[in-house]
Amino acid sequence: MRADGYVRVYRDEDGKKESIEAQKKVIIDFARQSGLELINIFKDNNVSGYTFERERLNNLKELIEGGMVDTLVAKDLSRIGRHNAKVLLFLDYLDDKR
Repeated sequence: MRADGYVRVYRDEDGKKESIEAQKKVIIDFARQSGLELINIFKDNNVSGYTFERERLNNLKELIEGGMVDTLVAKDLSRIGRHNAKVLLFLDYLDDKR
């Protein structure tokens, strides 16, 4: 099964940020252990998770619309977004596209 990954980093109020490379490692390890063929890892750097208008997330959505994504892998849901209601709507969107 094909999989695409998504990583996002944004400085929080404390100035801390989680490494893109650490997120990628989690995704690569998960894909390998799960027998997934990892096609791409989409990266939005220094972009707030409160908006869902992000360049690489939009690129990913285009592939989803075209039926090119079987599985989406992220380190955790906060990488998809910080607005819980919008994240749940995005999960519904993904489910509808299966």
